[in-house]
Amino acid sequence: MNYSIAVKVDISDFDYNPVLNYYNQKREHDSPGLEELDRMEGGFKIKLPTNYYNDYHDGPIDPDCKIAQLRWNRRRQLIPGYIGFNNKEKSLLFESLCHVLGEDNVYYVSKEETTSNPHVYHVSVTPNGHVVKGMH
Repeated sequence: MNYSIAVKVDISDFDYNPVLNYYNQKREHDSPGLEELDRMEGGFKIKLPTNYYNDYHDGPIDPDCKIAQLRWNRRRQLIPGYIGFNNKEKSLLFESLCHVLGEDNVYYVSKEETTSNPHVYHVSVTPNGHVVKGMH
């Protein structure tokens, strides 16, 4: 999924709990839970398994290597940190945001166009998955 998640609402006083609760109730039982990202920009994080980062590092490990993260950019768009979410995690986060903020307030933006003229995609959540419609 080569898209970022964006929102149409102001997240200045964003309450993460409803999104975290929805995501964590819907995730697969053996997958790690979603948490609020403890960074200035805010966002979401998922702790990575210890063997994931221990296998690739000798010595002290940067805290950003221990989590997958999506950070708020300009309070409107979630962009990956050093390690981003996988497609399944991003899709469930999208569904969670739609559930909490409303389907009309959450959309995907093409990463190639985020800094210039973003192309907005309206995505409907259905029992069979997401239905994507391009919008200009």
